[in-house]
Order: sequence, then C-alpha cells, then structure tokens
Amino acid sequence: MREIDANCEEEEEERKKERKKETRGKKQEKVDQHGHTEGGSKQSTKLCVWLDEDKDGQPLPKRFSSASVTPSCAPSTSTTEDTMTIENLDSLIQDVRDLLGSGAEQPLPSHWRNRQTSSLENWTVMRPFMVNNMLSSEKPKEGVCHHCGHKAAVVMCRDCLPRSLYCTACDLSTHEALVLHNRASMVVGFFRHLPPSTFVQQDEGGKFSYYEKDCMLPIVPPCCDCSTGQTKPVILIGMNGRYNLFLPSVNCSCGKTLPVTISDLVENGYWPATVNFETLYMVDLFTTYEDLKITAPGMLRQAFVSMLECRTKLFGRSGKICGDTMQRVFLEWAYAKFEVDKLSQVQHFQCPACTPSIDAEVSSFVDYIHGTTGHNPGKGRCGAGQWTAARESANKSASKLDEEGVEVAVCRHGVLLKGLNMFRGEIFAYPLYLQKQLASQTVQFFCSDVVCKYWPYLQRVVDHCPELEDLLNMRPFLSIMHAKAHSWMCELKWGGRNQEGAGTTIGEEVEQVNSFLSRAAICSKYMSKAVRTDMLTIQASGWNKRKAENLDRTLAKRYIKTVQRIAEATKDLEKLTAELSLQQDTVQQWVSDVQQWTSVVSAFIGHQQLAAAHNQRAKTQWEFREDLAMELSDWMPPSEPAPPAPAPHMTGEPSGHACHRPMYTTNKGEMMLLPADSIK
Repeated sequence: MREIDANCEEEEEERKKERKKETRGKKQEKVDQHGHTEGGSKQSTKLCVWLDEDKDGQPLPKRFSSASVTPSCAPSTSTTEDTMTIENLDSLIQDVRDLLGSGAEQPLPSHWRNRQTSSLENWTVMRPFMVNNMLSSEKPKEGVCHHCGHKAAVVMCRDCLPRSLYCTACDLSTHEALVLHNRASMVVGFFRHLPPSTFVQQDEGGKFSYYEKDCMLPIVPPCCDCSTGQTKPVILIGMNGRYNLFLPSVNCSCGKTLPVTISDLVENGYWPATVNFETLYMVDLFTTYEDLKITAPGMLRQAFVSMLECRTKLFGRSGKICGDTMQRVFLEWAYAKFEVDKLSQVQHFQCPACTPSIDAEVSSFVDYIHGTTGHNPGKGRCGAGQWTAARESANKSASKLDEEGVEVAVCRHGVLLKGLNMFRGEIFAYPLYLQKQLASQTVQFFCSDVVCKYWPYLQRVVDHCPELEDLLNMRPFLSIMHAKAHSWMCELKWGGRNQEGAGTTIGEEVEQVNSFLSRAAICSKYMSKAVRTDMLTIQASGWNKRKAENLDRTLAKRYIKTVQRIAEATKDLEKLTAELSLQQDTVQQWVSDVQQWTSVVSAFIGHQQLAAAHNQRAKTQWEFREDLAMELSDWMPPSEPAPPAPAPHMTGEPSGHACHRPMYTTNKGEMMLLPADSIK
C-alpha cells in the first residue's frame, strides 16, 4: 500500500509540473493590439488577465495591467470562467456608474487648485536657482567704494542700501556716527560681521588689519555746533541685540559741558533700566515685545531674550541680556504709557460702540452676599447635562495658587469691560459683582451660559439685599451655543434667539476673550502676583485696542449680514404662513402660549429641584449625626455607656411613602429627615 501511494504521489507531481510548463509557454506568447500572436493565429479580443498558480498549480485570477498591450490567458475552463466573471463585474460597475450619473467625467479643478498647482510647478523649477543664488550671495563682491568712487571696497553695510560698499576711510567717517548699522568686512574672502567699535585699516604694504575705537550713543545734540565727548560705558539693547557703547557728553560752543539726562534719552527713543542709566533699552524693542505678547500671549519672556542674544552673536557682537531686568523695565514703560493714555482720556476698557485693590473689594462683596442670603450650595444641572463650573458649591481654594482663574465681562462687540481674580471657582457671586459694577451703564441684556441658574439666584439675593433690585431691570440671555447643552424647555425660555430685541447677538463673545487669555496661562502661572496682573492688563488693553481699530469694519459686516438674514427669515415666515393658511394674530398667539407654558413648567421644575435639594441636605445632616454618634460610642468606656439620643418630637403625620417622609424637630429646633423605616 505504501508503494502504491508513493507512485500516485509521483504521478500527481509530474502532472503538476506539466501543467506549469504549459501555462508558462502560453504566457510567453505576445499579443498585438489586433489580437494576433507571433505565429499569426488570431486570438479573441476579449479582455483577459494574467494568471498565477497556487501551490497545487491551479490558476489564480489577478488584476490586469492598464498597458496598451492586451495579454492572453490560458484557454482552460477555469480561466474562461474567471475571465467571464471579471467581465461581468466590470459591466456591473459600469452600469452602476451610469445609474449614478458619474460616468467617466472627472470634476473640474477649481481656480484655487490651478493656482496652487502652478505655484508648486514654478517653485519646483526655481529651487535650484534659488540655492545657487544663496550660495553666490555669500561671496564678497569685488568693486570700488560707492562713496569715494576710486578706492577698493572692504566693508559692506546692508543698512546703507543701495550704496552699501565702503572703503576704509569712508567706513570710518560714516559709521563712526551710525553705530547701530550692521557691517561686515570682506578682506578675508568671506563676510565677517563687525561690532560697532571695530574698523578696518590698511598699512603701507597694503595689508588689512582690525582696530578698536570707542563709539558714542547716538543722541541729537541741543545745538548744531555742539561736539560730543566720552563719559562712561553704557549698554544699549534693541531688536538686533546688545550694543556696548559709551554715553556722550555734549560740549556746547559757549564753553559749557551739558551732561546727558533722562529727558534727553527719552526724547531720542531710549528708556533707562536704572536711574543712573548704565543700561538702556530702545522703545522700539518694548513696542515690538508688546505686540508679540498680544499676538502670541503664550510666548515666554526668556524665549524673547534668547532671540535677542542670538541676534547679538549673529552680527558679531557679544554680551548677555538679563530677562528679569528687561521685564521690570518693560512694565515701568507700560505704566508710563498707561498714564499718558489716561491723561489723553483714552479708555481701553470701554467699548466705543456701547455707552460708556479690587481683590479685597470682591472678597468683601462675596462674604456679604453669602452671609446675607445664607449660602446654600447646590449642583449645576439643566436637562440631562451636569457641569462642575458656575455653581455655588465651590469653597476657597486650598492650593498654593494665588488665583484659580479670571472672570471677565465682555460686551456684544467683544470688548473686555471688567475682570476679577477668582479664589473660589466660578461661584455666582463673581458675575453678580461684575453685574453690579456695570449697572450704571445702559445694559439691556445679561448674557451667561448658565443664566437659567443664575437668574433665580439673583432673585433670591434681591429678596435679602433690596439695594440690588436694579439689577433685575436687565433681561436674562442664554448664549446661543451653550443653550444646545441645556434642556429644550430652558432654551425656549432663556435662549437668546427667543429674546425680543436681541437681534443676531450670539452671546459667545466672552469665549473669544477666554481663548485669547488662556494662552497667557502658559507663562503667567510662573509669574509673581504683581507681574501677572500687570501683564494680563497689558494684554487685555491690547485686545481692546485691536477691537476698537477694527470696529467699523466689524459693524458694517454685521449690519449687512443682519439685513440679509431678516430678508430670508421674513420670506420663510411668509411662505410658511401661506402653506398653513395662518393669520399673523394666530402666530403671535402661538408664541405667547409657548412662552407662558415654558414659564409655568420651569417654575414647577424649579420648585421640585428646590425641594429635592432641601431633602438631600436634611438627609445628609442625619447621616452625619448618625456617624458621629457611632464614633462617640466607640470612644466611650465600657462602664459608661453612651447616653441615648433624645427622642424627636414628630411634627407631621407618619407616612411610609418615599415622596412624603415626615419632618421631625430635635431639641435645638433644626430640621432633619428621618428614613421611613425608623418611624414607630
């Protein structure tokens, strides 16, 4: 039996080898576009595929190539069936494409795509030339001086374009006064950057060398015939880094020597770092740093200082820059600028389109509200959502942070009006303080993302604090996007889209300010309290300044958009009333019915939630006292058992229903809730 099996296996292997040879031979036949092979026999023009074999030598279907030559396949039964199957699939795919209307048409490229493709092709061609141009620009150019016209140029100054080439004499006469220019020598065959105090000289043998010369701080003299002399060294820091210069003394023609004062420095665009001005900063540096802090609030001070030090080395100078000193001087300059704006009656925290130590004050106001109203913590919940922010259950922070955050008040145009530091989280007393501060202005709407919870809180506060009754003259407004997370009934009653006179106000403008100031937290959390307050104030002022500069365009765009939306909404309303055969009075009656219904249902739900909160509070007190009694009994000696708890006096009828648990009073008269199974 083993020999028979071995023979059968050998025969099977031989048959597989023969089939492989036949398939390879057929694959080697070449087919032209008309279906003719090399031997002249005509083949079918039907689409065939290349075939591979599995481990048993059976042909496997494979995707056909998209070449122009049509391949042939083995005329076996399985091959024919596979080919017919693929042809059927292709025809079905084509039928589906025809039904969908896609066909073989490709979407037309857009103009933007054409421009991007053209730009990419142009840059692909230009890149080698740009690399060659960059390499050639690093090679010094041989030529004559652009100023005298006959001596060889040895220095190039890129700040003196278009006449940038200098000889040794012209370079000294020009840049002895223009010490802030960035120069480079060309005497060694490549560019070498020179500090302001380094110049090039040529000896009698034609050899070039370098020498040092003291350079004075550029200052406009009081008279045209004044001369300057050297007094003491001074460090100047600008956008191109650090310069080591000398402070000049002005020698007047009348014989008097006038020392340089702080007023002279400020008039010439310098700001002293100390009262003795050993270090000076260019005002242009502070304005640039302020713009960067407004544009990129998360930029670190040390990163900016490191950039200045890199530019110092780039232009051949040396020296370190102190970041702490720069920040302190910058804040002094910002304070002086703020006082000048204040004298000029420039109000950065007022919106032009609207009518025109805080921590201790806020803290006292919060304590007053909590003490007067009987601070009652509660959860923030509306509909199926529940949030941890903006609820009255936040206590004072026990962390080492100075503040937990900043709460701001913003007008509908995105201008930041007021702000305060938070120490307890987002409790309702903080927005109440901001609302009280802005009550003197003609505010029509009070917008918040949890106004459905804040407004009942405000009504309860007014009951205990009648002096805040004027705050109820504002109308509550639930921001449009946050309303989607509330219950639909809450959105109907409080939503901004349903408030008459709100227009197209979104109510999310404060999120723009939060997004801007949140980037400042990257570096402000490492600052001291005073520096953090000053830096946030500067950034907030810059934000308002940008808003005021673009306010005309913003209002114009908003007006055009509002007019278009009014026309579209009016057209849709007319179409809907015509389809339903409705009168205008009927539509108004429906709106009134919905408003009344939401008010009644919201009041009912509010009473239910208030009752549930009281029950939960009473239950919590009872559980606490039970636990305290058990702990005390464990500490009592065995010989002296714990005294029994006083029997409560029932003030209501006992009932076992879970929703009507009886209330009991202790000897102290406090309210607490007993479980139903404890009633006997």
